[in-house]
Amino acid sequence: MKQAEAPAKVGVAPDYLSRSCIRTSAAGPVREGAVRQGGTVALARSSVGLYAYVADREERALHVVDVGARSSRTIRVEGAPEQLQVLADGRVVVTVGDARRVEVYEPTEDAKTPLAKLCEREVPAGPFGIASSSDDATVVVTSTSAPALTVLDATDLTVKSVRALPRSPRGVLVDAAGGVFVTHLAGTQVTVQDLEGKEPPKSISLALRAASPRAGTPADLEVDRFAGQVYALAAVTMKGEGTGGGEAPPLRGPKPTAPAAKPQSRTSVASRIIVPMVSIDPGDERRQGSLYYGPPPTLGVAKHAPVGVVIDPIARRSLSSHVIAASWDLLSRECTLPRAIAIDDERARAFVACMGTDVVHVVDATAADPMGAVLGRFEAPAGPSGVALDAKGETLVVWGEIASRVRVTRISDGRATDIDVESASSAEHRRGRELFYAADDRGISFDGLACASCHPDGNDDGLTWTTPEGPRQTPMLAGRLIGTSPYGWDRGSPTLEAYASETITRLRGQGLSEADLHSLARYIEAIPAPPARAAGEHSASGREIFFATGCGTCHTDGTGTDRELHRLERSDNVDTPSLKSVSMTAPYFHDGRYRTLDALLVHSEMGSMQKLDTERKAQLLEYLESL
Repeated sequence: MKQAEAPAKVGVAPDYLSRSCIRTSAAGPVREGAVRQGGTVALARSSVGLYAYVADREERALHVVDVGARSSRTIRVEGAPEQLQVLADGRVVVTVGDARRVEVYEPTEDAKTPLAKLCEREVPAGPFGIASSSDDATVVVTSTSAPALTVLDATDLTVKSVRALPRSPRGVLVDAAGGVFVTHLAGTQVTVQDLEGKEPPKSISLALRAASPRAGTPADLEVDRFAGQVYALAAVTMKGEGTGGGEAPPLRGPKPTAPAAKPQSRTSVASRIIVPMVSIDPGDERRQGSLYYGPPPTLGVAKHAPVGVVIDPIARRSLSSHVIAASWDLLSRECTLPRAIAIDDERARAFVACMGTDVVHVVDATAADPMGAVLGRFEAPAGPSGVALDAKGETLVVWGEIASRVRVTRISDGRATDIDVESASSAEHRRGRELFYAADDRGISFDGLACASCHPDGNDDGLTWTTPEGPRQTPMLAGRLIGTSPYGWDRGSPTLEAYASETITRLRGQGLSEADLHSLARYIEAIPAPPARAAGEHSASGREIFFATGCGTCHTDGTGTDRELHRLERSDNVDTPSLKSVSMTAPYFHDGRYRTLDALLVHSEMGSMQKLDTERKAQLLEYLESL
């Protein structure tokens, strides 16, 4: 049974920014267990039973699911909620990803309005991840468009500080010692800083090396993989002493095991942070490749290889050194597109949502590579982006955002119940979205890659890939495609359907039907652009410089394109890309030759930029960062 909340009455909109975030009533559910990390699904419990709160970015809604009654209530949001977290007193804090705010709700006992909005708080553009400190006194939020960490007082969500972060922050957790750990979609790193901001931030590299049972010499173990893609992370407390373990995982990749299998050796720390990620090999960008988009499997390790990196939160360093795949073929039941993780401390296991294959992997949280130590699998609704466990570790709740469905599974016997939530998506849109994330469809690729593998959520992976035509940088798709045909760096595809078909051929996929290509193209075209950063003090003067130096001749209206090919700086004839969200899309140029926007402005021969002094280049940079 699905019920939607009635629209609010027309009138003067409340000023939620000035309202208090303190609870007005003690009614309603409170947080289930001691989970202090946000996600797309979070649990709460009342005297009546268990509830699941869901952040549904596609439907721009929150869903309140009564697990026992198998019913749901939908609350519309003016924005796209990315994650939510239940605070200790039951309040629900929501990051609104296409805006510059978080929203705070309190539970009620009114079945028609189970969540009542209390307030809003302004944060940098693109809020995504959320977590709270171990004493529940502080809330932290990551922002993606304007990369930052916002620290808020949990009592009234007053902003205490805003700190800059490297590119594309996503998940966040606060450990018991007050360390704030942040994952990054691009950059192959976890950044860490102390909650009080008294120590300088530190970057923990997640770069690995390829390893294989077929490695013949020590040199075979020195193949570096500097690239990676990370969304989630979680802390696990080890029960008792480890059995030794050390930093390097075993050289032989572990096969999927039965639930009763003996766990791998534990590392010797009392607690650890698990980072389910994808280790990536885009090839040597200085050379042409014989294949499209990276090299063939290296030592049997796929160019997109799932791996569980282990971080020592005390030493603040990675304990992982190698990535080992049981097979180069990701279709062989690997966890592709890992998006979320939940921990069962009592049983030392983790549950990882694999969005590319619509499964949840149960993995050994004590293993050197948890992602390789699979204890079991549960099927999930299409597009699993969130997982949560009840306080006893007996019930698994999974949010399938493509299916618009919550699945509740009794872990002991696998018995599952599905609860559908309200959805306004058309069948065509849903099918296109399903194809975009499908990593197990041989019609798209032969080795387990999805569109979302290189264009996560329509963004870019920050990488430059080898191709037979030379290095090619991954472009952002979100908000950039309408009115920009023909497509491709060579503008060789008149339609999105044609370009998608050509890309599938390069990935050695078997091909899609005409109807599926149409659905995929319409979905990609509709992915919204990330929110723009707030304009700075010099953005207006930077805009004047942009047009005065001739940038607007090719990049029409600032974010547009002249839809032409140009030969610049001894390059091939290449397309003029849109500059929308350009601050989020390093490296720059079709071949990724400029690592930063600042480097492009200093060294590029485009327009009349070489005539600009340092001050005017800084103003131009500020304008570009606001697009």
